[in-house]
Amino acid sequence: MGPTTASEEVENYPPKILVSPDNQTAFLGDRIELRCHVEGQPKPKITWTSRRDGKLPKVGENFRIHNNGSLIFRYLRRKTMECNFD
Repeated sequence: MGPTTASEEVENYPPKILVSPDNQTAFLGDRIELRCHVEGQPKPKITWTSRRDGKLPKVGENFRIHNNGSLIFRYLRRKTMECNFD
């Protein structure tokens, strides 16, 4: 099979969760990684939300959202996070 050309169409399909975040227990100050991996066509955009703060930016004071969709806390504060996609 040869390389894909611009004239070939890619079939769209809805987002599907491959890895959803597990419930985790940690101590305040711990480093923690919450994984959320999805697939779909077009590629879904993963967002994380806090019940207190709403949608999170890519980088915050104590966290960052990795390119693969994982949410990584440098140190944990008291928050509840949810993974969403569209």
